[in-house]
Amino acid sequence: MRTLFEKLNKNFFRYTSKKKFKKAEQIIEEMIESGLYKHDIYYYRGRLEHEKGNYLKGLNYLNKAIHIKPSNYLDYLAKGNIYYEMKKYKDALSEYRKAYSLNKEDEIVNFNTAMSFWYLEKYKEAIKFFNRAIQCSKKIDVTSVKFLGNSLESLGRFEEALKLYTKAIRKIPSNAELYALKGDCLKYLCKFSQADKYLTKAIRIKPNEYYIYYYKASNLHLWAENVKIQTKREKLFREALKWYNNCIKYKVEIKDSIRGRNECNLALKR
Repeated sequence: MRTLFEKLNKNFFRYTSKKKFKKAEQIIEEMIESGLYKHDIYYYRGRLEHEKGNYLKGLNYLNKAIHIKPSNYLDYLAKGNIYYEMKKYKDALSEYRKAYSLNKEDEIVNFNTAMSFWYLEKYKEAIKFFNRAIQCSKKIDVTSVKFLGNSLESLGRFEEALKLYTKAIRKIPSNAELYALKGDCLKYLCKFSQADKYLTKAIRIKPNEYYIYYYKASNLHLWAENVKIQTKREKLFREALKWYNNCIKYKVEIKDSIRGRNECNLALKR
């Protein structure tokens, strides 16, 4: 049998996820009437104000929750999430570190810490926490793989990123994004034909994932510039041009796509 707190907790987050704020407020009123949940009342008020976009009010309530119960890592995590949404990544990181000191095994704490480092362009630190997030979840999470791979690539560690994508594809062979990420990584290693194989696979799995079109176009473009056989260069430029036009049609990386299209047209004229 569920306790009253479990019931209230479940209903509160169900209502906030659906933006039913009056219903969520009623849950808090029930907590107040019970006289049992002094700390939790401030925590839930903080979470509710966050959902409403009242960030300073949310932080104020969470500070009151921390004053009552300073050992609850969820309060620091919630504060960090508000700062993160405000794009104050240094402040977010400060709160996530406090949460981490209290619970090192929480996947969300590790992932959000990693994302804060990623936005601060501290990729070495981000890699550590993305790896921890994956270990804590005990499963391959595509978002973690994506940002971990990006962090590795930002440090020029393309071979490591490639191994990461390969491992992830083995675990989730039907995910188009993983094939696209591997294809794009192969491009930076100048393995253009292999890159094209994985990008083509990604498009076959999800033909309407338009952002993959840009990966495909830029790969073909670079490939064309790297080959010396004139007929093959022309073929690759024409194919790249087709994919750049698709990118422009679907408003993908517009500035770069227009620039790429113009470069391909100039190359074909020459």
